[in-house]
Amino acid sequence: MHTVQQSLAVGWFPESEWALALQRWPSLADEMPRDHLDYRGAIEARLRSVNAGTRGAQLLMVALSVAGIEAQAEQDGADAASTELRGRTASLLAAQGLGTAWPPGRNAPCWCASRRKYKYCCQTLDAPVAPAES
Repeated sequence: MHTVQQSLAVGWFPESEWALALQRWPSLADEMPRDHLDYRGAIEARLRSVNAGTRGAQLLMVALSVAGIEAQAEQDGADAASTELRGRTASLLAAQGLGTAWPPGRNAPCWCASRRKYKYCCQTLDAPVAPAES
């Protein structure tokens, strides 16, 4: 019996797009840290958590751009700020072969496109600590 491995696309904004995304959609700061390094750490922590429950599905990291999200929103007649649209855009891009498997091998390039090995880059990141409530 041949089994087909499912894949789940995870969209993320590269550093060059993150500040612009926060500017366009300030509500992103409600979900994720503003600092890009902390943002990557939060994503890495979520990936580790999600990976435990995927039952063998391959996670694919897909770099998103503000222009790409806005174009998809226009095409779909959807709200560019919606989480659902970002997820759908990531899935469409992954279907085009634009995803990077997560987790990369320890000696493979990191998913964040830093050109560093994963073991020296995002694999070492801890999730940022939430600010204390006053």
